[in-house]
Amino acid sequence: MKTMKLPTLVLIVAMALGTCACDWLPPEEPQSQVLLPPHPTPPPTTLPALARYALTTYLTDGQIPPPPHPLPPAWQHQQGVFVTLSIQGQMRGCWGSLSPTAANLAQATIHAAIGAATRDPRYPPLRLGELEQVRIQVALIQAVTPLAEVRSLDPTRFGLWLRSGSRGAVLLPGEALTVGWQLSRAKALAGIPADAPVELFRVTAELLHEF
Repeated sequence: MKTMKLPTLVLIVAMALGTCACDWLPPEEPQSQVLLPPHPTPPPTTLPALARYALTTYLTDGQIPPPPHPLPPAWQHQQGVFVTLSIQGQMRGCWGSLSPTAANLAQATIHAAIGAATRDPRYPPLRLGELEQVRIQVALIQAVTPLAEVRSLDPTRFGLWLRSGSRGAVLLPGEALTVGWQLSRAKALAGIPADAPVELFRVTAELLHEF
């Protein structure tokens, strides 16, 4: 089976009513990491916990923490990641990429978490005082597969990425109940006319929740 090479692009994602809209930006890493004190004891053992530690460190000290050392084997590979922040069920920020943009999964999660808190233009930067209320979801992108038609997609199991030119939208798995709504909502959020042709991709992702 032919493997599709995804463009190395960072996606800004803003979710509303369980959906995501995205704009395309060139990749941009957060500021250079600096030497910080060791991770807390015990260190984060899940990616949502690692995202929370990254947010706490950044919002407190303005510094980006390094990945844990030693790095757990399960976090040593590269992978596309989205981090979604919400407060009382309402979106507060989201950032990520369908394709790998960091040296390892831990670093990608740290960068996506800080991006969700500070770089999503649809929301003001997250404040430290809000962090206790924030709930974190980490989506691990497992596969992005071209689709000939959207009717073959089960939106309760798979996400959808569509694009037309420089505009696109991503809906993660479980954010839609029907294919028709998934397609029309994604086009609307991306600013693509309802009757415009688009490229379609099935997104397979594992969703990790904090609690």
